[in-house]
Amino acid sequence: MQNALLYEETPADLQRVEDFARRRRLELTAVAGAAPPEDPQWEESPAAAPTSAARIVWDNVSDGLRSQEVLKRLPGDDSLALTPTEIGEQMAPAEDGQLLSKGSVRASILNIRRVEKRLREEGRIEGRVVQADWSDRDGANRYYLRPEEHAVIAAL
Repeated sequence: MQNALLYEETPADLQRVEDFARRRRLELTAVAGAAPPEDPQWEESPAAAPTSAARIVWDNVSDGLRSQEVLKRLPGDDSLALTPTEIGEQMAPAEDGQLLSKGSVRASILNIRRVEKRLREEGRIEGRVVQADWSDRDGANRYYLRPEEHAVIAAL
């Protein structure tokens, strides 16, 4: 009897593998000094852009944490910016069925900020991906993405 790891492949899983393979091929081509291969699909997907700060941050935050889910929930317009409480209401509930607390969402945002800081120090990105509105409307800070960064995250 064979032991096999069984899992269901979804179209999103397959797309992630294809995007990774495409990015890796382009990276290796660049290292070799050759011209990049023609790949029209690469140009169609903003998530595949190798220099996108949003994609670099996405790839560097931990999958097991809620950070990627927070990135997915952030709007791409400062006029639609969300408070941590509002973000938590849009996220999947905790294991006990409760909505995520404001503190849990803030912890995820802090995790993203730490990753952004490290990537800026390494020179891999410039500026921040997650933008903050500190105007203190309604007694809380609000968070959002720039439209171009939102497009990248939405495509993931």
